[in-house]
Amino acid sequence: MSADEVVIKRRKTAEPYECDADREYWLERKRTFVPVKRLMCVKRPVYCNSLKMDDLPWLWQIDKRETSIDISDWEKTETPQNQSGATMKRLKGNHAIDYCSTYGLSSWYLGHGHKTVTTVEPTLDIRRLAKANLKRLKTNFYEQKFIDIDCTKNTLMNIIKNIKWSIYDTIRLGSPAFNEMYDAIKKDISKCETLIVPTTNDYFIDKMNNDGFDYLTNPKGVDYFVRR
Repeated sequence: MSADEVVIKRRKTAEPYECDADREYWLERKRTFVPVKRLMCVKRPVYCNSLKMDDLPWLWQIDKRETSIDISDWEKTETPQNQSGATMKRLKGNHAIDYCSTYGLSSWYLGHGHKTVTTVEPTLDIRRLAKANLKRLKTNFYEQKFIDIDCTKNTLMNIIKNIKWSIYDTIRLGSPAFNEMYDAIKKDISKCETLIVPTTNDYFIDKMNNDGFDYLTNPKGVDYFVRR
């Protein structure tokens, strides 16, 4: 076999190009190709305590594994939909506010025991998903409201001061920065009887205890604080 025949054979097996010009075109395209950054959303079924909720529609959320844009500074909940807590249906009050909802699901749960629920999503794309999900879930049995604000993890402290926290008797802080948020708004939540946060620790429990709240645990649902 000649040297030319070896080259042709290798091109057919390792480099499937029609000719040298075709090969140069695709190599240049590979060098200059810039992938489009994108936000990937996916519709998934709702689970509660590892059980699929067949009576609820599939809901939208962000697929972090497939998202290629940088969302590291987005102000968003880190609580998965399957941990949003159906037990919030049993919480009672008049007006609830859900800051950084679980794509709308936690707001819908709160609506079962409240006259109004105000959902606050500080990121536009997540706000769109939450509104779409709440439309699918149906909110005709309570009054669903929205506060449209825009902020990042770095600017949230200035923005949240514009919310009238004093009108709500149930407050859910779904942000990872709930500890700092509470310190910033605690003077404005005199009517708050129930406070829900995504997670907690002994330091935060002691802080809330000193501020007049008791910590109630729920093995199969969401833990929360109630005013004494």
